[in-house]
Formats: sequence, C-alpha cells, structure tokens
Amino acid sequence: MSQMNTVLQTITDAFDDFLEFGSDSPEPITIKDPNQTNKSDITNKIQNLIFHLPLNQPIDAEEYISADNSLITTEILDNEEIIDAVKNCEYIELKDEVINKPISFIEALRFIDRILSFLEQQLDGSFNVDDSFIHNLEKLIKEVKLKYIISQQLLILDSFILGMN
Repeated sequence: MSQMNTVLQTITDAFDDFLEFGSDSPEPITIKDPNQTNKSDITNKIQNLIFHLPLNQPIDAEEYISADNSLITTEILDNEEIIDAVKNCEYIELKDEVINKPISFIEALRFIDRILSFLEQQLDGSFNVDDSFIHNLEKLIKEVKLKYIISQQLLILDSFILGMN
C-alpha cells in the first residue's frame, strides 16, 4: 500500500506544481493521512487529478492504474520459438554499411604504408612483429606498384587502339 501512496503523492505534487504555474483551476489538492487511505480513496483522488488535466478524452482511473497489468514483462521462450524468431527475422541493412567498392592501387599503397608507419611508431614494443612480416609488406608495396604501372600501360594501350578506330 505504501507504494500506491508514494505514487499518489508524486502525482499530487506534480499536479500542485502544474496548478502553481498557470492552471485555470484554483483548488489545491490535499491528501489525508496516507496510512488511513484505502484503495477506493486513492482511485478517486487519481480520477480527480485526471479530470483536472487538460485532456480531450480523460482516461478512467481504474484503466490508468491497471494499464500495465496486461503487458508481458518477462517471458521465457523455448528453443523452437527462438529458432522461429531468428528464421522469420528480416535482414535489416544498416544505413552506414559501406558497399563493397573496389579499392584502387593508390588506396592499397596508402593502406600498406600506414600499417608500416603504425608499426614503426610503436616505440614501447607492444607489437612484436617479425622482420619477415615487414619485409613481406615492403614486397607487397613493390607488387602493387608494378600492378599499377601495368594497369596504366593497359589504359594507354586501350585508348590508343580505340583512338585508331
């Protein structure tokens, strides 16, 4: 019962503040001794508060009090229900998802160079990287540069051939 009294006191305090800051209704709301208040008195007081609110369609106090009673707050699903929920769930694409666009040779070179720079900047030795790994990254840079040069030569050759037609 004390929880109900606390709720009623909170609503009353909020309504008194509402009245204080510009309501048309001058009548203050007072509560008798909370220990002597029964459930119907509390319901009547809540209904009285609701009638004072500027609502087009005021809610019934009993409906207000029991509004959350029909909500399922905890429910344990069995394995079949979980599997059905997962199977029937539609895939939602994130707006920030990056489309798998091709990475250019220049971007690849920048990425590799940044990895090398990152590893060189770790003075505390937090990354114990084998020298062969660094050597392989440097080989990869040479390989990407070679592929880039070849692709540029092919573009020039293609444009030359297309220009002759």
